[in-house]
Amino acid sequence: MITRKSLLIRYCLKQNQILLASLKMRIKTLFILSMLSISSVAQQEVIGVPTYRPQSPAPLMKTGDTLNLPFKDDFSGAVGFPNTRRWSDAKGYVNNTFPINQPSRGVLTLDGLNEGGRAYDLSHAGSDTLADVVTSAFLDLSTATSPYLNFMYQEGGYGEAPESNDSLVVDFWHVDSARWERVWSVRGGQLQNDEWRWAAISANNPKWLKDGFRFRIGTYGALNGAFDVWNIDYLSMESFRSPQDTVIEDPAVTLPLPSLIDKFTQVPWFHMTNSQFKSSLDLLYRRNGPAPVGGWQLYLRNYNLYQDGSVIDGNVDNTVNSSLDHNQNLTYTLPVATGSINKSVTQETNVTLETWLSGDANAVGIQKNDTIVHTQRFSNVYAFDDGSAERVYGLTQSNSYILYRFQPLLSDTVKGFQMYFGEAGANQSRSPFQIVVFNFQNNAPGTIRYLSDSIYYPQYAGAQNQFYSYELDTSGLYINGTVYIGVKQLSTVPLTIGLDRNTDSLNQIIYGDGVNWFPSLEKNSHLMMRPYFKYHPTDISVREWDEVERAVIYPNPSNGIFRVKLNEWTSANLSVLDLSGRIYWSDEIQNGEEIDLSSLDSGVYLCRLVNGSEVYSLKIIIQN
Repeated sequence: MITRKSLLIRYCLKQNQILLASLKMRIKTLFILSMLSISSVAQQEVIGVPTYRPQSPAPLMKTGDTLNLPFKDDFSGAVGFPNTRRWSDAKGYVNNTFPINQPSRGVLTLDGLNEGGRAYDLSHAGSDTLADVVTSAFLDLSTATSPYLNFMYQEGGYGEAPESNDSLVVDFWHVDSARWERVWSVRGGQLQNDEWRWAAISANNPKWLKDGFRFRIGTYGALNGAFDVWNIDYLSMESFRSPQDTVIEDPAVTLPLPSLIDKFTQVPWFHMTNSQFKSSLDLLYRRNGPAPVGGWQLYLRNYNLYQDGSVIDGNVDNTVNSSLDHNQNLTYTLPVATGSINKSVTQETNVTLETWLSGDANAVGIQKNDTIVHTQRFSNVYAFDDGSAERVYGLTQSNSYILYRFQPLLSDTVKGFQMYFGEAGANQSRSPFQIVVFNFQNNAPGTIRYLSDSIYYPQYAGAQNQFYSYELDTSGLYINGTVYIGVKQLSTVPLTIGLDRNTDSLNQIIYGDGVNWFPSLEKNSHLMMRPYFKYHPTDISVREWDEVERAVIYPNPSNGIFRVKLNEWTSANLSVLDLSGRIYWSDEIQNGEEIDLSSLDSGVYLCRLVNGSEVYSLKIIIQN
């Protein structure tokens, strides 16, 4: 079937000659193919675009009330659905893993998957129908003056990029005629996948200046999967704007925090004593906007370190960091006292690092995107991936092997593998495979150490980023050094193993027929395939590293009297701290309970919520 993506074909001849050819074709199918031919035996890598993104049930909409300007959303809240107070539908996907060079953490991704995470129409590959559409709440523009809708957009990112027959569009709701009217559009194929561009759309027309106005942003693209991806950030609709008002002033963190340990994103708790914990992490941030005289005075070394919900270390910065390097990605080396982590635990444990910008960041821009949280889980698995699948991976040759190199920190017994399979077009749940472990020999797979007698089949995820455990058909396999681990694909129907594309790869994926081995063309990707040790996991679902919005404070800012809406818990322990870490109030609260802290001085405070081993923090501004 002809599709629109590039076909890269590599022919390797067994004689000492290698012929490398690249053919560009316009194609429109579910896969981007790369074919490797060895004599008469062809091995073909298949990098698939997911047609299903497991999601939690869509939330109930809460946008019955009409909102006033300004209307702003930088999508730095919950991972998953757009904020139900601003948007009247649950389409689009809020995340921090699909964008590249995002100006702040969190974007809205629009593609061909619906609010249930499934393809709108597996049979529809054309670009003649609206795919994802997000619709604002009702807005009162009757008293607005020169209102403009502004946002930043990106084509593709780590997702599948749109082309010239795809488009991003904006419609305004005409209150009097009760119909949508197209006011702006842009075709795909104009930007590199890491570029961002501003859109500025005027609503300064009497037909829009009404109570009951709405706008919607939609995409025209393929309906059969996560194709034609557009990322949106820094969206606002405000009065007194112009086409030139495309400048944001906002210091913000950007990328997720990296792992606290070298080489891995997870290690078993019983191997923690041999883990190489980092003494510092790279905090990625930006100073968005024009540089003021002297630069913003930011404090960057702020963090709290928790283990199973208890604070074990922290720091509040008092050293000014000023810079005139604006509108570019910046890195701050954040010292973290990981030596305070208890590594001699007797059960599974979670370590959470919370870090934030302060100083001028408290007075400029959006406060929510100044804070980022990373929770590192120590269960019984080793992992290299971050838990998010931007693509899926398989081969079209039967009896082929998909492997990566692995060395545990301590010699131990492997009990099985956790694997994430993503849907990509036709159902591949009957594509059989075996689990295999090769000995390490001369920097390549040697002899087979273990090949399961059991035949396994893919189990598709039923929840967000859910892994399934495949237990070995032996009591366990002792690993005491470097090996190659993976699967033997028994069918010509490609497996659809999750592929993480935004975590730097330390272990190259390789594939072959058992004699001839070849590096994958996906050089900076990880297979979502995790060996587990000692016992069978009881909890096999994981969240993305992006912080989930577990609570909301409203109103915020407030006069000190506010409520806390708990999105995932019925109760929690709440502590209110100033930015130096001093606790002013602490108690257990119930969902929706009113808190009266009107006696506190005006300022910015941290609200720390603890439920079991989970910690969530957010800021509140008190204005007395």
